[in-house]
Amino acid sequence: MKCALMLPLLSISSGHHHVADSIKVELEQDGEYRCIKEELLSNTFGLGERFISNFYLRWIQFSPKSYTAIYKFTAQKPVGKDVRYTLFEAMFLTTLQKIIEKYKPSVIICTHALPSYLLGIMKKRGELSIPVVNVYTDYYINNIWGRQFIDIHFVPDQVFKHSLTKRGVPSSQIYVQGIPTHRTIRSSSFRGHTRKEKYHVLISGGNLGTGDLYRFIRQLNPGGRIHYQVLCGKNKGLYERLTRQRIPAIEPLPYIHSREQMDQLYNESDAIVTKPGGVTVAECLQKRLPIFVYDYLPGQEKYNLDHLSGQKLVNPLLQWDDIEKKLLLLLDNEHVYSTAQSHIENYHNRMDSKSINEGFKQVLQGL
Repeated sequence: MKCALMLPLLSISSGHHHVADSIKVELEQDGEYRCIKEELLSNTFGLGERFISNFYLRWIQFSPKSYTAIYKFTAQKPVGKDVRYTLFEAMFLTTLQKIIEKYKPSVIICTHALPSYLLGIMKKRGELSIPVVNVYTDYYINNIWGRQFIDIHFVPDQVFKHSLTKRGVPSSQIYVQGIPTHRTIRSSSFRGHTRKEKYHVLISGGNLGTGDLYRFIRQLNPGGRIHYQVLCGKNKGLYERLTRQRIPAIEPLPYIHSREQMDQLYNESDAIVTKPGGVTVAECLQKRLPIFVYDYLPGQEKYNLDHLSGQKLVNPLLQWDDIEKKLLLLLDNEHVYSTAQSHIENYHNRMDSKSINEGFKQVLQGL
């Protein structure tokens, strides 16, 4: 049995893990691959990884400006042949080499930029011959990702294929497949417009409950035509607070472990209000749900929003006045709604003909 080594970075629940888990399910179903997932940070720092992860989350929440500045400095350096991250190399290369030696994988799958960068360095030096696959988990590719020495790239949209080819990656090594979603999130067909007296709208703050979700909910002022289901994630305080308030139009939901239940919620919803996390958006595009973005975290989510807004795949809702009126403007108006659906359909038409799961298996068979 072949071993596929999957490399996120942190142990905290994130799109990097969700994408790795989705690919794992597909690769293991035929019994050809055994997938191993290893976080580089926990292998390097042991129990200290938890402290680093918690610090990272608090940093984003309480000092977004400084996080943005550091992110731009590290992840948006001018692209050139000599761009190096020597500190990362010194900290993590030895750990990565030990992980590879331990599992002796047939293929290595990166769902985070840092392992990809390090593997690219190893390949450039001739220290690694194992095929490496980049699976991008956001609608933005920062400059840390390995490029020229990576064997296969799965990108989320056509524009990123053009970006990589401009930087020297052969077109034949790039597959436009979208961000992988779990097979239980079943694809929906084109949603026709139906005007309703009452709509169902999901509100999501992400699995970790980060972001100023409660302040946004306080601005809703429900008028009776929308029933809101709030995905509180692991934010127990938010769930308990909303439960105590007992607002008829607002239904708080605790962390949902079942993907089947999440799929059903998508099916029953008319739209979603969310932050622009890569996997959440990919799932909603899969379900053809109208997407409203009420907030974003600095770094990747900001660049996700820029791309998605430019492609008219999401509706920015960053000004929190007359929120319900703005939602109903799309949901009630057949022309506005159908136009939004057309943009989502155009996105799907830009994908390669095979699903990402089919494409992934085909590529691995050829490596």
